[in-house]
Formats: sequence, structure tokens, C-alpha cells
Amino acid sequence: MKPSTLIASATTAALFIGSASAANVILNGGFELGTGSDADHWNEINSGSNVFNGRATTDPATGIASARQSYDFSTTAGGPALILQQVGTPSSITPGMIYDLSFDAKVDNLDFTGVNFQLGLFLGDDAVLPGNIGGFMSLNPSLTTDYQKITFNGLVAGAGTLYNLQFLTAPGTVPGIVNGLSIDNVVLVAVPEPTALGLLGVGLLAGVTRRRRA
Repeated sequence: MKPSTLIASATTAALFIGSASAANVILNGGFELGTGSDADHWNEINSGSNVFNGRATTDPATGIASARQSYDFSTTAGGPALILQQVGTPSSITPGMIYDLSFDAKVDNLDFTGVNFQLGLFLGDDAVLPGNIGGFMSLNPSLTTDYQKITFNGLVAGAGTLYNLQFLTAPGTVPGIVNGLSIDNVVLVAVPEPTALGLLGVGLLAGVTRRRRA
């Protein structure tokens, strides 16, 4: 094999290993799997009259489905908080590892009177979102009526081994709440350490150099 081919192979291998380590921790992050309003691997807490919480096929960002939480309290006040969550397995999260979270989201309208769309992420049992209150932060300032990619980078997992990701829609005790949140393409990935990838590349190229000298 030519030296140039070996170098190209080393680069390709490094890129492959880096991408392989970035597998999505979230299961069914596109909400494509499920029957009716039930999305596989997601737990939907609270639904019923005047509210919807679950898998929807009416307006996904991509594919055939998304998640949706919506209220229609045009003549009444208040209601239950809607929670869509995924709880990981003990092997899902590596303590001390850095993770990036991203998802597509939009709302029906920009009238947030009496409703707060929130996000909570607990990595290794610790709340990791910046500026959160009680583990949750409001998404309202980032939301528009078109799908936007929302990202959180550099989230460091705590000492535990579980994650819990929650989308929470909380109404206030006021009438006239008619709004909804759509979510799609949820991705949570571990970020490869640059030093580790750099050492891998050096090791591969060192092997190429030794072969050339031989």
C-alpha cells in the first residue's frame, strides 16, 4: 500500500472512530416509532380533555411524526402540567463525560400568557442545563412558530448513571390558554475528547512513518 493511501486510511479511521462514539443516547428521538398517540420509549404524563400530550403525525419537522403538547383552555383556567420524558438505563450515561443536546421545536403562537414551555435534563442524576431553576429552564424565549434547532453544548454528566430528559408544558391559573409545543429530532450525544482523537491520529501516522522507513 502506498504511503499516501496509508495516511488517508489513518485519517478516515480517526474520523470513523470519532463519529462512532457520537451515537444518539436518545431512543426514538424522531418519534417515528409508536402506535397512535403513544411514542415508543417516551413516557407521556397527563392528557385528556382539552389537552394533548404524545406522538403526532400532523406537522413533523422531518419524517412522519413528532411529539406534541397542546392546550385549549379558551373558556376555563389552568390545567395539569404535561410531561413528555425519557429515562435512561444504567449504561446510558458515563459520569464525567461531556454531552451535547439538540432538538427541533416550535409553538403554535407567540402568546405565552399563562403557559411556560420548559426543558429539564438530568445527566448522571444531576441537573445540567445552564441557568435552570429546580432543574428546568424555560424554552419560551427561544421558540418561534417555525421549527428552530435548539442546542445545548458542553453538558457534563454527574456521578450517577441515569439520565432523565423532560419536556414540560405548564399552564397558569388563567383562562384563554390556546397554544401548543411541537418537538422533533431529539439528539443527545457524547462529545469525543479532542486529546484522545489527537493521540489516535498521532499513533496511526507513527505507524505509517515506521512502514515508510522499513
